[in-house]
Amino acid sequence: MSYAYKEMNYKAYLELQKEWHGFHDIEDRKKLINELCYLCTFVIRDEVRDGIPEAVNDLVQNKIQVYMVTGDSVETAKKIALDSGIISAAEMQDPNCVITGE
Repeated sequence: MSYAYKEMNYKAYLELQKEWHGFHDIEDRKKLINELCYLCTFVIRDEVRDGIPEAVNDLVQNKIQVYMVTGDSVETAKKIALDSGIISAAEMQDPNCVITGE
């Protein structure tokens, strides 16, 4: 995630929004981005909640297949599944351990 800004008053913002059709068009957004002052980029990572790996292990030990459904990227999904104990490090290397909607 990146953070950037452009100083303007609210009236100027409303005029810009009207002129650029509410920023719905990708070309309008590109124009706006080119006028921003870039500040920083950062990453947010949600940790696996306490008890999840143990719960997954209990299910697997009782012969219950665990699946994870997420809207994350493939690499993020694999990392979460690994951290949760849904897949092993060896399974993470298997391209068939993830099913996408493509």
